[in-house]
This record gives sequence, structure tokens and C-alpha cells, in this order.
Amino acid sequence: MRIAILGGGLTGLCAAHRLLGEHEVTVFEKKPFFGGLAASFEHEGFKLPLYYHHVIESNTTTLKYFKNFGLLDEPKWKRVKMGIAVNSKVYDFIDPASLLKFDYLSPSERLRYGLFGAYALYWMNPDAIPEGVNAYDWLVSKAGRGVTEKIFVPLYAENKFGIPLKQISARQFATRLKSAEFKTRFVYPKKGFHSLVKGFEKRIKKRGGGLVTRADVKLDLVKKVIKNKGKKQGFDVVINTAPLPEFLGFTKGLPKAYAEKLGRIRYCSAVCVGFGTKDFLDEHYWINILKQRVHMVMQHSLLHDSYPFKFNWALRYGGSEKDLGLSDAQIKSVYLRVVKKHFPKMEVEWSKVFRERYASPIYDLNYLRNKPGYETPVESLFQAGVAVTYPWVRDCNSALKSGERVAEIVQ
Repeated sequence: MRIAILGGGLTGLCAAHRLLGEHEVTVFEKKPFFGGLAASFEHEGFKLPLYYHHVIESNTTTLKYFKNFGLLDEPKWKRVKMGIAVNSKVYDFIDPASLLKFDYLSPSERLRYGLFGAYALYWMNPDAIPEGVNAYDWLVSKAGRGVTEKIFVPLYAENKFGIPLKQISARQFATRLKSAEFKTRFVYPKKGFHSLVKGFEKRIKKRGGGLVTRADVKLDLVKKVIKNKGKKQGFDVVINTAPLPEFLGFTKGLPKAYAEKLGRIRYCSAVCVGFGTKDFLDEHYWINILKQRVHMVMQHSLLHDSYPFKFNWALRYGGSEKDLGLSDAQIKSVYLRVVKKHFPKMEVEWSKVFRERYASPIYDLNYLRNKPGYETPVESLFQAGVAVTYPWVRDCNSALKSGERVAEIVQ
């Protein structure tokens, strides 16, 4: 079969890798590089991830591909510290002793917060939460109104999706909590995610697959033709891994009801400043910031200290669409000022801005109703990627698993 894959992130590359050999496969990517959110940029001769990435022990699919491509040295697994920053203070997110000092919460709220943490770790079953239950009401019943308003409204509603917590699925939120990343060990493979992307590219080329960057495709599902910059190419099957708003914009021939269903799925953006500092900011790898323009700081070099500088990210998700039109200089000024507020001794040596208009679907209460499946009403069309993996945690491992799954279905 002639198979066209739209989107050259990890899902699209993985699907192409699995399908080649028996089929004629071409991957179309609109950017000048492959990898999607797992892509990298170069600074002073070093390849650095555009956005934060790591591997945890349960990411067996990711580890499998690093190993298959000969990219996995003996992993140096680490336990990491996670912090929560509020009112210009940084508290340890998971240390019970630190919870006693968490004066952002009242003594009774600290107790409720600790008890909820134990419940989430040991007794909570996300699959038992009915679809349609909103995260706000569920959290108030489990953690109390004070903890919900002070912690989870800014942490997950404002920071994550930029919508009220009452509009977010409790089941997906609980699934995210249950992953308990802070309990596991982390690693950033020595050869990096850029090597994983290159590994897929080399295998695809070696097997005769097509790789097209800077693509500007128009898809006609009725005629089974893809037009890219004036050149037409027929297909038997098309696999879409691109964000659904983009897919709807370049596709003709979708059934009206299906197109309307996909159109109801909203996305949040991401704006990120990658920056180098002279020293570590503190001992926390992952720092969630409440009630600020920046929502998260990640210290990559605490996992992978292989550069002549300490590499970090300052990231905004919810509401970041408001920053997409700002200049790089404006974003750097605003975002790094927030980081400096929490780490006044920080010395920034360089910085670079990255933007992603459609970083993730918003998993609201209606998401399951509108969520696409791998198979669609159009026999030749399949969907894959983060839009179909709900309620899984959105990460590189889920992206690769989705690529494998859609390849199995197409086969």
C-alpha cells in the first residue's frame, strides 16, 4: 500500500518505521526538522531539547527504541526533587517534612493535602471515576476546598489548560496524579532525544521511505491525493498525527459530522524559554510555579550535566496563546523576570524562545465524547498521537506507543 503520514513527530516516525518494508511510506512534516515537541536545537555545538524531556523507569517503549538504535548506554538513573513555588518561596513538593513548613496552606489544609497525597498514591483508582465528573468537585470531596482552591486550581486549571477546573475531567486528572512520577527514577539518555529522532530518520531512509520537511500539504480524501507545493501524490492510506485544527484546515472530503466533532476539540499552546546559567538554581529538577506568568521551571542539567553551562527551561502552558505574538525579547524579559524573582542569584548567560501553537488537546469534560479513535468514518484515514491517547499521560512514551498501535491497526 501507499501510505502517507502527516506529521513527523515521534508518533509519525514510529508508525513509518513499523510499516516500512511491506509498504511504500512517506512522512510529511511542515517544519524544517523532524521530532515535533521532542526536537532539539543547537547551541555552542551542543544539541539541546526544545522542550523538557526525560525518561522514567516505566517508559519501556522509549527505552526499547533507544536500545534498538544502539543509543542507550547503561542508564544513570536518578531520584529527582520536585518543588512548588509560591509567594517567591520554593517548597519541596514530596518531602513530608517540608509539608510541615508549607505555610502557604493552613495547618488543617496541610493535613488534608498530606492525606490526599497518600490516597492518590495508594488507594485511588482513576478508572473508577465516571466520565463527566469534573476535577473541581471531585477534588473538593477528596482534598477539601482550601487545598483545591490554593493548589489545584492554579496548578492544573490555570497552569495546565487555562480553563476552569470545573471544565476538566476528573478521570484524566486522577490518571495524571496516579502516574506518580516523583516516586520513580529519571534519566536523560546520554545521546539525547535528537539521536533517537535521527535514528528513526536513518532507518526510514534505509528502508526506502520518504521524508519530506517544510511540507505545505492539501489532502483530498475523496480523490485520495496529497498535494504538496504543487506536486500531487496518490495514497491508499493516510495516517494523521498533526494537531487536529491543522488537519481540518488542509483536508477535504471529511464527513460533515466527523469534521464538526473534531472541531470541538480545543488545544492549548506552549511558550518556552530555554536558558543557560552559570550555576544550578537550586536542588529541584522540576519546579511548579503558582500564580505567575511562568508555570514551570525545569533544570535539565540536574539530569544531564554535560555542558559548559547549566541548561534550564521556563515554560508557560495555560494562557500562553496570549504570548504567541510577543517578540522574543518581550518573552525573555517577562519569563526570566519571574524566574529571577524565585532565584535572585541566577546569572543568565544566554536564552532562546520556542513557541508551539497546538501543544496539547485540552482534556475537558467533553473530550471523551469528541475524542477521535485510531479508525475513522473514512476507510482510508487513521488518526494517531496525543489526540487519541487520552487518558494516558502525554509524553514521548505515549507518542511512540501510539505510533506502534496505529501501525498495527493499518496492517
